[in-house]
Amino acid sequence: IKQVSVPIWSKANQSDLVWYPAKKQADGSYVVHMNIKNHKYHTGNYTTHVYATKNNGTEMAINLGQTDIPRVSDELSAKITNVNQQNGTYDVLINAQAQGGIREVYVPTWSKPDQSDIVWYKAQKQADGSYRLQMNVRNHHNNRGTYISHVYAYSNRGTVKAINAGETKLNNVLTAEIKNVNTKVGTYDVIVKDHIGGAVDRVSVPIWSKDQSDLVWYPAKKQA
Repeated sequence: IKQVSVPIWSKANQSDLVWYPAKKQADGSYVVHMNIKNHKYHTGNYTTHVYATKNNGTEMAINLGQTDIPRVSDELSAKITNVNQQNGTYDVLINAQAQGGIREVYVPTWSKPDQSDIVWYKAQKQADGSYRLQMNVRNHHNNRGTYISHVYAYSNRGTVKAINAGETKLNNVLTAEIKNVNTKVGTYDVIVKDHIGGAVDRVSVPIWSKDQSDLVWYPAKKQA
């Protein structure tokens, strides 16, 4: 066999006809891979013929009949998961499908009314076909408050579908713990951690015993 060609089309006037050159395999067979992106993303019944040209120039042809490629509806859904108030993070889990497949998914997220802290996150495709990303307040000037996330899914054929994934409130969080207690000397440390939007001016720690007659306000020192 000199060559094998496979013409494929879906339109009655063959306006989306493509001649695929078949590739010879190690076992002597020939293979072509049809993709609707080569046929203007048309759906419906595709006709496939096969033409084999011998070394002496003669041809053989067969009609493989029709193969139905049904239309896939464009769908897009998203939900907010794994909200972590202390770290200021949450995940956006996205399910998207479109005729011809999804090229990429972006999730613009912001908290300010003027969108001055907007970040366009690119979602990563997962093994199960879904898309996921993690939002972090560190990417938004550490702002705390109500965050809005939208989702834009771009298909391989150039269409765009968008939805509002909703609002998520990330509150200011202040945590503290007592460490390094020394009962012999009478000392201990107070470790304060803040997860508060914006810069912190100062941190004060009042400590007392009994009737607060020995109350002392300790100024906390910021660590590296």
